[in-house]
Amino acid sequence: MKKKTCVLLLCAAVLLSSSVTYLLTTKKYKREIEFCRDNADLLMVYEEISTKFYKEISKENLLDYMIKGCVEACDEDYCDYYTPDMITEKRVNENSSVSRSGFAVDKNRQDLIVVTKVDEGSRAEEMGLEVGDIITSIDGEDVREKGYYKAIRDLLGKDGTKMTLHIRRGKDTELDIEFIRDNTVPEAGKSMYCEIMENDILYIGFDYFNANYLEWVKKTLSENEYRAIIFDIRNNSGGETWSTVEMFDLFAEEGNRVLTREERTGKELVYETTTDGKEIGCPVAVLVNENSISSAEIFAMFFKDTGKGTLIGTKTKGKGIFQNNLYLSNMLTYSYTAGYYYVNDVPNYDGVGVYPDIIVEMDETLKLTPEDVQLKTAIEYLG
Repeated sequence: MKKKTCVLLLCAAVLLSSSVTYLLTTKKYKREIEFCRDNADLLMVYEEISTKFYKEISKENLLDYMIKGCVEACDEDYCDYYTPDMITEKRVNENSSVSRSGFAVDKNRQDLIVVTKVDEGSRAEEMGLEVGDIITSIDGEDVREKGYYKAIRDLLGKDGTKMTLHIRRGKDTELDIEFIRDNTVPEAGKSMYCEIMENDILYIGFDYFNANYLEWVKKTLSENEYRAIIFDIRNNSGGETWSTVEMFDLFAEEGNRVLTREERTGKELVYETTTDGKEIGCPVAVLVNENSISSAEIFAMFFKDTGKGTLIGTKTKGKGIFQNNLYLSNMLTYSYTAGYYYVNDVPNYDGVGVYPDIIVEMDETLKLTPEDVQLKTAIEYLG
């Protein structure tokens, strides 16, 4: 009898232990279990492909495409996924000697480098590059043997250094072009530019908001004498919220703020101006257009809402949402839209845009040309 009781107690203890273990495991891996239940089809395809496809599948490719699928499911232009190679290509085309020299590249079906853009009047045009040119080797090294992404890194280098590009043009033409790298600061209308204009008006134009541009603006303001300021943020693609607030802080007292709020979690973050007694109080005009986006719109709305500046141009893009940028292993990065931002007590203007105080329609290609009527209007207004 005692033996039977011990056995029953032992069985009960095992059952209890198993139940507790099951409950703890279920609680610990609740999200994983829910994922498996909700994505049974995905798991079935994964199992089928990974075990029955006639070739070995690259685990890196598999992971890349699964992550990319999650990001693309957001179905929004502002959500992105970048592999290290994609980041390299973006860096080459946008922030390097390639961009400074006035051309852009992409990969063709043969894994060679094809020239996709040549700016008129650029160094690339002067040296003979044409759209459609295929770069087959750089300094004698075959692009296909080296690999596309390793090869385009060779387009980077120290300012003034030379490289020889072997070009295939059309079916029958092959030539060598000796190319000189150019990493100099862009001229007017490119990345950042300042000038003292008539009536002691300081013109400041830039296309992004980050720490480097913030320091450049501070330096420009401290090194020049002026009576009024024109900020040109037409075609400005936005950037870092904190640097935008700090830039406006040069003109404002404490209390002006940007609040970001994640819609699903309710998490809030506030960026706020401070008082240091050195606020700039001169007249300010801010040039905007339909390509003034995100942080550029925050900057414009600050001046409009506080009355510390006058907006001139056309309605801005209307991007009142922000993205979270995250990093995975192996330098993989992705971003997704998390919520809305709010400038002071102004209602969010996503999809609406910021309306200028003085509307002046103009073709954006006329920026900083003699026909730039938006700039002329700002000069007349401040004069």
